[in-house]
Amino acid sequence: MKWNKVSLLIMVFNFCFGIKESHKVSDVIQKSGQKEFQKLATANSLFGTELYLQISKSGSLDKNILFSPFNIHCAFSMLSMGSKGDTEKEMLEIFGGHGQIEKLSQLKELFHKELPTLSINSTGKEIDLEFANSIFVQKENKILPEFEKSLKDDFYASLDLVDFSDNQKAADKINAWSKNVTHGKVEHVIEPDSLDESVIMVLASALYFKGSWLEKFDVDKTKKGIFHVTQSQSAEVDFMHMEEYQKVRDLKNQTILALPFKDNRFVMYFFAPSQNGTEGNLLDELEDLLDTDPQAVHQSLSLQHFHLEKVILSLPKFKIESTVNLKEIIEKLGGENIFSGSNVDYSGITGTNNINLSAAVHKSFIEVTETGAEASSVTAMIESLRSLTPPPLHLEFDSPFLFFLKDELTGVILFQGRVSNPSQNS
Repeated sequence: MKWNKVSLLIMVFNFCFGIKESHKVSDVIQKSGQKEFQKLATANSLFGTELYLQISKSGSLDKNILFSPFNIHCAFSMLSMGSKGDTEKEMLEIFGGHGQIEKLSQLKELFHKELPTLSINSTGKEIDLEFANSIFVQKENKILPEFEKSLKDDFYASLDLVDFSDNQKAADKINAWSKNVTHGKVEHVIEPDSLDESVIMVLASALYFKGSWLEKFDVDKTKKGIFHVTQSQSAEVDFMHMEEYQKVRDLKNQTILALPFKDNRFVMYFFAPSQNGTEGNLLDELEDLLDTDPQAVHQSLSLQHFHLEKVILSLPKFKIESTVNLKEIIEKLGGENIFSGSNVDYSGITGTNNINLSAAVHKSFIEVTETGAEASSVTAMIESLRSLTPPPLHLEFDSPFLFFLKDELTGVILFQGRVSNPSQNS
């Protein structure tokens, strides 16, 4: 039997944190995770944890990690609409949260409800969140109407006809799409030599986020400091500094810092470094917690469980550009028949069982900085709290740490990663 290829390109792209003026610490927060999104949020979080642990195990400990659980989840969920048999079962097991979501129809319905919430462009560009899904289909190739309809109606994907035999022109078209939806941050996601006449379709999914901190960092206080990559390796990097009331909490010997963005809907969670790691891995304790009790970590990431405390904060500036080839990782998670196993079945795409998934590539970018306008004065209420509190908590992120960027409204993790060495961009 002659096999065709379906190339799946999963693309996520920029966080560019423009940190702007702060007015006050608001106690009014969005309720985390509306009921209809809880199953999707849980499935998203569990998948993100499994993916992180696989990436961590397979890579060097001094390498940064970055990916978007939600974006990868969305792209494979689109593809799952055309899966059958063992391929469908494996899709639901991995991307359905191991029983949280039991049917493709349920997965489709949840994304149909959730995706429209991920389009925000606030006044003054303080919060900018955009997503885009697209299907690039070989001309004269027949895609089943129900598959095409589901991607358009439930995943809001656009359809574009291309000629993959003209691989340079097809690659240019896909790369131009990526450049446009990521505001120029990711220009090249596919090389011409990865396309040929046997390719029938490319699925592409992109996510873009730009936000302003609720509380700014003073650029004049940024100073050089030492970041301990391992217990025997260090690097000199720029550290941002702030002394302010912040949201914090503890979780099984781990201290978590929450830095909200302007509207309190989006929050970046940082797990403070622990000194209990081994010579090889300073994150042993936290990664063990992720492995043994991922639900505890997922449930801890909610502002309603945090309290205000005076914090003296030292956080490195960092920028990460990442490319993750997902084929081997997804197969290790139990997806043998998602790519090229003996029982691969995507007959729901064309009506014939002759499609093989050849590749899944995920590209992402994040940059955390302190740029912005001057802060206004702190309110009297905050000043009165200061005189009543115990000595401030010192949080120094001067060794490897994990971070999560979460949407408090839907409960999904948009981005997560590990900063192992802020002096490296990859």
